[in-house]
Amino acid sequence: MDLKQAARNILEDVILYLQQLDDVRYKQQLEVFSGSSVGMHTRHIIEFYQCLIDHGTSRIINYDKRERNRAIEEDTSHTISVIHDLLEKLAHINEDDKLILEVSYELENGGYSLVDTNFKRELVYNLEHTIHHLALVKIGLKEIAPEILLPAHFGVAPSTIKFKKQFVKNL
Repeated sequence: MDLKQAARNILEDVILYLQQLDDVRYKQQLEVFSGSSVGMHTRHIIEFYQCLIDHGTSRIINYDKRERNRAIEEDTSHTISVIHDLLEKLAHINEDDKLILEVSYELENGGYSLVDTNFKRELVYNLEHTIHHLALVKIGLKEIAPEILLPAHFGVAPSTIKFKKQFVKNL
């Protein structure tokens, strides 16, 4: 499976729970999330993809400068529409595009470091980042909407799935 297909699959998993969740529970603040919501985690995921896919002609990606759009964290229908838009744009991206990642790890307003990267590498980062957040989303969904049906692979890294399959074979 190519990376774009993997990204499409994982974003379709996001759509899967969005289609089953009402907006009230989507934006409900959860103690297990230290006051954030499933919607906030979803927005965080989506906006990383937006930073990557909508980087523009500058070729500079800065995940810190994402929009933090409240509509994405509060309105499931809007979020589904945003994901469909990302999927359409993803289909037309050149995977070999050279990019520059702008990062800062200073706690105050400090300077940024520039790191040479490319679209494929950043897509891998987004995939790993999404899996991590979907594992958290799964915890939140079990608390607020235990009736939601999720695939067994939801929020689990492919390497973990492969390891578990191998482990079962060896028993």
